[in-house]
Amino acid sequence: MKKISVWVIVALFATPLGFFQGCATEKDSIKIEKSLPQSKLTYYNDSFDKLREDLWEKSQLTYNKAQTANFKLADMAFENGKLLIETKTGCFSKGGLLTRYAFGGDFDIQIDCHMDFLEGKFDMDQRALFSLIEKDEELLDSDQILAELLRKPGDRKTLFYSICRTGGKFKRGRTDKIDDFHGTIKFVRKKSKIGILYRIENSTNWKELGRFNFTSKDLRFGFVLQNFDYKRTSIKAESQIAAIFDNFKINAADKIVEEEI
Repeated sequence: MKKISVWVIVALFATPLGFFQGCATEKDSIKIEKSLPQSKLTYYNDSFDKLREDLWEKSQLTYNKAQTANFKLADMAFENGKLLIETKTGCFSKGGLLTRYAFGGDFDIQIDCHMDFLEGKFDMDQRALFSLIEKDEELLDSDQILAELLRKPGDRKTLFYSICRTGGKFKRGRTDKIDDFHGTIKFVRKKSKIGILYRIENSTNWKELGRFNFTSKDLRFGFVLQNFDYKRTSIKAESQIAAIFDNFKINAADKIVEEEI
């Protein structure tokens, strides 16, 4: 039996800055020109009918001793071809998945997410994170890039933002203020440049959340739902938070790097 992986979103990502406006157009979007054929990529697509342990590892992480002492892994259920993650009440709770393989070269990947945020909650955070991390580095030290949906305690709006860390330096992309989120999140890399885009459900227009000069190293993709940030040392969490994930798809990929056995 393979062990549960522990992966991390760097703590400083919790405070988004920088507000931009702009949409991704056909002209300025990042285009992938070289890819494995879809016949080879289809195997890695996931409609989340069940947990495919050949593709994913479960993820969990706490940031301090207080969190570790009162932590429970979120519930994960596969229902009607979708992955439902729900945090536990009365504790620090999180759950998510990380690819067992990595993406080499250029790639274009996307995943659907549905999350309704709770109003008037002061005793916890509401966070859904989507991240690319370096394959072979120590997680705390690795270069990382992410998109995050964040409802802070007591806030009436959700912050949807992007950020990356390279060489210990942080670069922030766009931050949008939204309500709930029902849509698709996309990561596209060409050489060392990565774009993060999103599309609201039933829309055909992609909106750019960030574009960064990042890394050409092999990258793994992960997503997680959690009810706390790195600073929190106490929590009541009287309510569950929940998110639905669906239709993970590799539109294009230059290379798939399997984990070593």
